[in-house]
Parts: sequence; structure tokens; C-alpha cells
Amino acid sequence: FFLHAQAAIRDPLWSRGLGDVYKRQTLELRGGWVTVSRSKIRNYDGVCGVVLDASSGSLTVVSRDGIVRTIPLRGSVFEVDARTFSVVIDGDEVWKRRSIR
Repeated sequence: FFLHAQAAIRDPLWSRGLGDVYKRQTLELRGGWVTVSRSKIRNYDGVCGVVLDASSGSLTVVSRDGIVRTIPLRGSVFEVDARTFSVVIDGDEVWKRRSIR
């Protein structure tokens, strides 16, 4: 699991602020530990596990008991544990940007 933001070198005169940097961010989730904080499908609330695959529309997660679930991004909020910090991901925002791989 790694979190990667592409480096951006910008001329301060032409900079539009941080928004143009954030538009180029990518996020690799495979192998990360994820918890579904909230989902429009209530059966997925609280599901925890390792991300097996991240497509443009869903995360495939395997839980400790070996159950594999495909959780839609739209309508879900995820918390990704990166050992020293955690990241909250709003699936609706990721869905709009399609910057997940």
C-alpha cells in the first residue's frame, strides 16, 4: 500500500492555487487495510479488510474471515490505515475524479 501524489513544479505567477496539484493526485489502495465507515448499502457498514483490487467504481476487499466483497465507491466512505496515519476517502469524490487505480 502506498499513497502517492505526483510532484508538480509550477511557476508562481501562473499558479491557480493547490487545486491544480490535487487534480493530478493518484492513490494506490491495493494491499491497504480499509474499513467501510459508511455505505448506502448497510450490509457493508463496518466491513474491514485488505484491498485486493480498486477499479473506477468499486473496491474488492477480503476480510479476516476470508470473505471477498466488492464495495461500490459511490455512496461509501472508507478509512484507510497507513500505520502512522489514516486517510478518510469519500467514494463519491473518487468516483467523480476517477483518480483511483
